[in-house]
Amino acid sequence: MKTKLLFFIFLCFSISSALGQGLKGSILDEEGNPIPFVSIYTSDAKFTTASNESGNYSLRLPKGEYEITFQHLSYQNKVIKAQINGTELQNQDVVLMNQSISLATVSVTGKSEDPAYAIMRKTISLRSYYLNLVESYSAKAYVKGSASLEKVPKVFKWMLDKEMRKSLDILLKEKMIVESIAEVEYKNPNQYKNKILSTKSNLPDTDFDPLPMVMSSIYEERFVDVLSPLARSAFSHYRFEYEGFFEDHGITINKIKVIPRQKGLKLFNGHIYIAEELWNVHSANLQFDSEFGLINMKQSYAPVSENVWMPVTFDILGQIEYLGVELDVQYLVSVSDYEIKLNKSIQALSENKENSVSEAIVSESLNNREMKKLEKEVRKSTSKKRESLEIKKEDEGFLDVEVDSLAYERDSIYWEEIRPIPLTLREEQSYIKLDTLKFIESNNEVDSSKASKIGKVFDSLIFGVDLAENDSLKKELRYLGLLQDLEYNTVDGLKMSTGLKFTKDYENNELEVVGKTRYAFSRKVWLGIGEINYKYAPLSRGEFSIKGGRDVVDFNEETGMNTWVNVFGTLILKENLKKFYQKDFLKLDNTVDIANGLVLTTTAEWAYREALRNHSGWYFFPWDREFTPNAPENKEIDNTSFDDHAALIFSGKLAFTPQYYYRIIDGKKRMAYSKFPTFEISYTKGVPKVLNSQVNFDELSFNIQQTFDLGVASKLRYKAVAGTFINNSSVFFMDFMHFNSVQLPVYFGENFGRYRLLNYYEYSTEESYFQLFGTVYADRILLKRLPWLNKTFIRELFFANYLYTPVLGNYVEIGYGVDNVFTIASLELATAIVNDEFKGVIFKVGFKF
Repeated sequence: MKTKLLFFIFLCFSISSALGQGLKGSILDEEGNPIPFVSIYTSDAKFTTASNESGNYSLRLPKGEYEITFQHLSYQNKVIKAQINGTELQNQDVVLMNQSISLATVSVTGKSEDPAYAIMRKTISLRSYYLNLVESYSAKAYVKGSASLEKVPKVFKWMLDKEMRKSLDILLKEKMIVESIAEVEYKNPNQYKNKILSTKSNLPDTDFDPLPMVMSSIYEERFVDVLSPLARSAFSHYRFEYEGFFEDHGITINKIKVIPRQKGLKLFNGHIYIAEELWNVHSANLQFDSEFGLINMKQSYAPVSENVWMPVTFDILGQIEYLGVELDVQYLVSVSDYEIKLNKSIQALSENKENSVSEAIVSESLNNREMKKLEKEVRKSTSKKRESLEIKKEDEGFLDVEVDSLAYERDSIYWEEIRPIPLTLREEQSYIKLDTLKFIESNNEVDSSKASKIGKVFDSLIFGVDLAENDSLKKELRYLGLLQDLEYNTVDGLKMSTGLKFTKDYENNELEVVGKTRYAFSRKVWLGIGEINYKYAPLSRGEFSIKGGRDVVDFNEETGMNTWVNVFGTLILKENLKKFYQKDFLKLDNTVDIANGLVLTTTAEWAYREALRNHSGWYFFPWDREFTPNAPENKEIDNTSFDDHAALIFSGKLAFTPQYYYRIIDGKKRMAYSKFPTFEISYTKGVPKVLNSQVNFDELSFNIQQTFDLGVASKLRYKAVAGTFINNSSVFFMDFMHFNSVQLPVYFGENFGRYRLLNYYEYSTEESYFQLFGTVYADRILLKRLPWLNKTFIRELFFANYLYTPVLGNYVEIGYGVDNVFTIASLELATAIVNDEFKGVIFKVGFKF
């Protein structure tokens, strides 16, 4: 401990001596107002910083003479020369003049269009060149993340206990801050390694994670997950307007206004600044509307070597509003001390006068066709050829974070010396206030521990708790609580369950053992199931499971009604649409990739199946209808009732997805994406006379399904299923082919692949069947064209579904809906035609639970 302390004191002294001098001051406009977020850097960008929200800055420099640039998008750049001597910061206030934007004709004008398009064509055609020009770099970064809770509705406060409300009142409008100083190593593409040298926070939770540095590139197709103005398809989604130019370091900088073509899409608006002759990004000031509020992003670049510009500041500001909660957030990065390594082969492209890069740079103008051709050629020249379907970390980027052993031990004196961007007065006051709160809470923990024990025991009993956990051995035993499978239906009445779950991670395998017991109050019977899941062969996604016991299940066990939708229908609407039977069973499952994209699933189940009747009649509202018996109604057979019997059923399924890309994460294979459909064939056999089995049937089915993008905010999803019972000598109703239908006004889960006007069980079949589902999700179909809706983040959908069975005939269903309502719901209108007969129009509400 003493050695560490001496080392720490020596380190602080060394840093203070080496970089205690430099410049500090305020940055003001012509009227004396502070200018926040001004980028400040030396001529080689080795030392950088930025002004804070109050316009104050500090730039620590070794002794010597420097040329320092002060850069802000709304003001003229100012370059000063400074001689750094002594051991203290020198005062240097700076006044920036308003940016003088000239409107002279630029050198790449088009004939009958805004000059911005000629500039953007050149920049877009060189996008891949600049994206891949830097092979790697090392740098130092200061990262600050902050959040301020500005407003919390009273209804949320009422849901909190007294102590939490008290803490919330203290946190309200206070800046919560996490700061980090990091050494950063970057390798293209997007491979970041952060060594956190120091980190500091005023968060009440002392066990906080440090904030690493990571920066999205505007040269990517998507910039912080929003379509970049430099994307290949940018002209389809953005308009551009030329607003003039100014000079910076002797280079002409063109100011381009970015305007989304459609409101309501998550697209940027703002300005992007392009350096003429190089056609690279000088800076950007962009914002977009997200589902939760306005996000503003600023990024400034500086030349670090000849014709190479790197980002020196990256600032994201968010004003988040959701369900009445208002939160201001910021992520600020200042990068300095760049050491870059260029990709020599890509750099050579600009030096060779007879290739696409040189052509894009020197050509006087480009049309859209030429831009796309050049962009494709540049992208082809700079892209790496993929050798396999595995998506490796180095192919798509990753973030590794290493924390120095002394990172959490730096005191306020150290931070005063090393922090490149000064804290504002508000941030300083929040540090003092919230540090005091941490001290008070730590003292109160002992006093309140006894009072909280009873509450913790109650919470554990109801909601579950970890009974034993060993991180080093990677095993855990958990009590599951009483609410996990809470249910009500007319067969069992109220049904509660509890159980235990044991998990164990081995080096390459995973084991999970679950035991549950349930009690049906109206039937006064105990139910119980046990399950063992074993994941093996992680590179082939092998998974084997054994499940058995006594359970009550839906006749449509695979795609039946959600439990809570049935509770809603039974208690609120007095409709018991879901029907049940009991089974004592043993089931074996195995799934494994026999080749990449080729998945084999096999299942064997023996079950003794018993018919059940209603035992409960609870409801909340006295609708003028009665509960129906626990027997499904079906058009194909008159009576779905059955005698108790045994059934032995085998099934096999083979699914194939061509060119299925995948990742290896922690030694385990995770499927990613494919441009091709998934083809599937399945066979199910009901085996007669073995283990007293009374079933005898053979079912064969084929299906194909796929999802693909139609544009920046549109996609098409389709699925086709064809099947038949080759042999239906003895088929009980639970073995019929059942269809995913929505009979109640409400449903839970995804909206794709459901029939909205088809009654449960009514057209389940033991004959042939054909299903077709198609859904288009788009940003602008109908309602989003209205002015008062086009800025919202709802998504529209149009669906068309088809079903054929010999008894039903042709069933055609079409519908329209709006999705992503309050981020969780969809509202739908649908109609159906059955054999040329119109079936009316219905309204449905879906929730993504």
